[in-house]
Amino acid sequence: MTILLQHRGYYGYVEVSQKNNCLHGALLNIEVPVHYQADTAIGLIRAFQDAVDNYLDYPYPTPSRGRGTQLKEEFGVRSCPLPFG
Repeated sequence: MTILLQHRGYYGYVEVSQKNNCLHGALLNIEVPVHYQADTAIGLIRAFQDAVDNYLDYPYPTPSRGRGTQLKEEFGVRSCPLPFG
């Protein structure tokens, strides 16, 4: 069973990690990877909402948004993406 979350028109999925005893997921249908994780269901919903809000606030360099600020390195799993300087 796949669980989807929705916030401000963006969707993300939920997975359970038995190995790490946490919940995690990523935003769907976007051009850059944005991940989120938490220990509880309500925490994951908040992390997902924060991830969407941060994605919309940060000027990622994507074709649909123009060049914006260039990223100088790749980033891994984060509960909210931060700009790299």
